[in-house]
Amino acid sequence: SAGRRILLKGVDAFERVAEADIVVFDKTGTLTRAVPVLHSEHWQIPSGEQAAWAGVLGALSRTSAHLVLRPLRERFAARSTDLEVSELAGFGLKTSRNGKEIRLGRREWALWGSTAAASTGEWTEVVLSENGHEIACFSMESRLREHAPEVVAALSKGRETWILSGDKQGPVFSVAEACGVPREKALWGRSPEDKLHVVQ
Repeated sequence: SAGRRILLKGVDAFERVAEADIVVFDKTGTLTRAVPVLHSEHWQIPSGEQAAWAGVLGALSRTSAHLVLRPLRERFAARSTDLEVSELAGFGLKTSRNGKEIRLGRREWALWGSTAAASTGEWTEVVLSENGHEIACFSMESRLREHAPEVVAALSKGRETWILSGDKQGPVFSVAEACGVPREKALWGRSPEDKLHVVQ
């Protein structure tokens, strides 16, 4: 099992897997590669203001180890290091500057509940905002792992199969379709707590 990168937590692991009648897959890092690729960036502010915000973005993204932010850490240099940042699991990062709240994360959370201009495509979105107003949106491509469809098919034989993800609908449905999982069993927009509740 070590040669196949499988970690066993008990000697009866394979026997217990054989008895399972439900299989649940996380999307990011399991069915797709853990680190996405930056596909495009869309700024909602004048070009002359983007450099200053790029520095804030570089510093903000470096306060988290979340892999979805790695493309932003590589794309933007940090020009400010005095930010006090808090991270809300499953949603994103927030800090304050000049009395205004800055957020980086899921669209609806970054925009204080608004889904305005939400993309319905296959890209994962990371939104930068100030007081709920969009500053920029970064579209990420989470590429499917090479053998993911075959693995899902093999483990799904005779079993009910689900996909859970905190991502938006488009990317989750795309992966579900590629892996042969019905859309109604591909749950999107789930927080870590939601995922735990579903599994339990």
